[in-house]
Amino acid sequence: MFYEKLNPDKGLDGIFECNVQRINGVQDVIRAHIHEHFELLYCTSGSYELIVEKKTMTLAPGDVVLIRPMQPHQTRTLQDGVNQYTVLKFIPEGLFSSKLPIYELKYIFPLMYSNKQEVEFYTRKQLEGSNLPALLQTLVEETQTRAYGYEMALRSLTEQIVLWFIRQWRQRSDDAPIDEKRMAVIKSVFDYIDEHIEEPLTVAQAAKQFNMGRSTFSRFFSQNAGESLPSYVRRLRLTKAAKALIQTDKSITEIAADAGFSSTSYFVMCFREQNGITPSQFRRHTDSL
Repeated sequence: MFYEKLNPDKGLDGIFECNVQRINGVQDVIRAHIHEHFELLYCTSGSYELIVEKKTMTLAPGDVVLIRPMQPHQTRTLQDGVNQYTVLKFIPEGLFSSKLPIYELKYIFPLMYSNKQEVEFYTRKQLEGSNLPALLQTLVEETQTRAYGYEMALRSLTEQIVLWFIRQWRQRSDDAPIDEKRMAVIKSVFDYIDEHIEEPLTVAQAAKQFNMGRSTFSRFFSQNAGESLPSYVRRLRLTKAAKALIQTDKSITEIAADAGFSSTSYFVMCFREQNGITPSQFRRHTDSL
């Protein structure tokens, strides 16, 4: 397991990257890893075994999958000859700034935060009649040719691809559309959590901040985030800790404290539960890359 970062040199300031991955024969493509960005894989030839969390699936020509942030995943080719897929990595927050109007955020927010464990997988048959394959092909061409103004094209195409997944998600969702008033409260809640992530943060404290009862706030948060407040806070703290393990020489104890964990032992337990390895093992793996 290792932590992958976007490379600013390969995309627009690290907002996204696009490339074509080509592998000959049966072999591992990339071992288990995690990252904070979304990753789209679109198979164009051969076939792949893709493992996300504990779910195994086969990616065949014409199939597409969108992997959510911080989901452990790995890929392996399954056929002799050429196996190829298009890779798009992007950060929706970079394309759709939180400073944009609420009416845009209410569409983006559910895909970003709800049902974190889902994997958006669509077969070639399900893509028939859609414009997604054409968008991805144009994205690859713009990346490779770098014609005048290609940066604007890449951003626009990525936004259209994100919109396609948002609409597919919406068709399957039983949730009622988020109105602007509710969206404003949701955004305020997440901003508040981000600002206080290093502090002790309880449901009762957050509920009081937004003038809700404890049970009312718990239901409100779970309905809109797809997980409980403690689960969300823990995942954010683990993400922050993973960055610190790579980017600093701080001790495990210091990192645990900085990320808001009450004890080092609890931090190690949570980290291993989410990532399958201890913080020390994670740091050793990343140092060896």
